[in-house]
Amino acid sequence: MDLNLHLTPETEIKLQEFVVSTGKNPEEVVLEALHDKLANEPPESASITTEEWLHQFDAWIGTLVSHNPNVDDSRDSFYSDRW
Repeated sequence: MDLNLHLTPETEIKLQEFVVSTGKNPEEVVLEALHDKLANEPPESASITTEEWLHQFDAWIGTLVSHNPNVDDSRDSFYSDRW
């Protein structure tokens, strides 16, 4: 995968200083940093609270559309004989 990074001047200076101090090329430094970040960072989904997950899940459920609007798929219709 090719990736273009647009660095701020400050970040570019820091990268250049680091490259000089380590003797590595910029690509090596960036790839090592990315590898470390991905290896040490838990997935975003694991870092949200249960309440936030439920909120996102409910929002997703709200986007679903019935493909057959004539079907009564309510809980009451499933268990009508049990009430």
